[in-house]
Amino acid sequence: TLLLTTTLDTSSRIGHAQAAADGIFELTEHLVGPRAVREIQLLKFRGSNFLKGRHEVEINVTDGFVVHPRTEIQFHTPFDDALPATGQRLAFGIKNFDAMLHGGLVPGSVTALFGAPGTGKTSLGLSFLIEGAKQGEDGVLFSFYETPARLLNRSAGIGLDLKGAVASNRIEIQWQQMVENIADSLAERLLERIRARGASSVRVFIDGLSGLRRALPYPERFGPFLSALANELRRLGATTLVSEEAEVFISSTAMPSPEVASNLDNVIFLRYVEMRAQLHRLISIMKMRDSAYESTIREFTISANGIAVASSFASAEKLLASHEQLLKDDDQDQH
Repeated sequence: TLLLTTTLDTSSRIGHAQAAADGIFELTEHLVGPRAVREIQLLKFRGSNFLKGRHEVEINVTDGFVVHPRTEIQFHTPFDDALPATGQRLAFGIKNFDAMLHGGLVPGSVTALFGAPGTGKTSLGLSFLIEGAKQGEDGVLFSFYETPARLLNRSAGIGLDLKGAVASNRIEIQWQQMVENIADSLAERLLERIRARGASSVRVFIDGLSGLRRALPYPERFGPFLSALANELRRLGATTLVSEEAEVFISSTAMPSPEVASNLDNVIFLRYVEMRAQLHRLISIMKMRDSAYESTIREFTISANGIAVASSFASAEKLLASHEQLLKDDDQDQH
């Protein structure tokens, strides 16, 4: 078994060696903005199937030469062994919000939490994981923003016992800094932790789609990457939440980030309304596949006693009407 190496400039061709060789592997390194991207591509591998295109490579003292196949090509084959959804809904442990969801999320679904910073995405995701731990279900928190210590303090401050769930090994926290990561490596790590739980159903919270987006050197990959990752999460039987940043103040009810929403099963929208020098939080369900749901907008609060969602749309309707009137008054004053 003979392995030959050669150095070629960008204008050279392999020539006669291309016909004689059974396999041709091309290694490249180039800049994408300030980032150096090292990749491998199989140009030829006689008598065998292989994953086409370029795949990122890292070389380090711990693992040596590591190839991370592109997620969207690694999991591109349709699967027919997905775990069937059962009738048991997965609740958040928030009474009125669970009622809006008609009991909770459908098992095996993937849900986007859209909202501006501070609207409660992380708190809602933690509540989902901790409610699962109370029911004896495993959970994985895959976070980019806050360290485990800060997450433990945050949850305790709003009445959620994340520390106890972590101590009992019901929930594990996988934290990675928002630095130059490889998106496919992050996906591999997440899927590995889910498989390692060995459970038929796992609750997963990816706190920060922006962490995965920034780890992709090519922005056009994000849609296919997210679709493939979501399909693999469903195949593993995971019920997943992902958080995604939105603008601070959004007056429109149009679907935020259509690319993300189209690849996921459910969309929950969190936003602010400014009223008399005070910010109020609102929550609504914009989309749920394979399930009925309550489409009203509700006010909700986060305090030391936990997360509470209003029992009706009345307070939200009053806030929105008053906010709309203030905007009209301001507009008239300007004219």
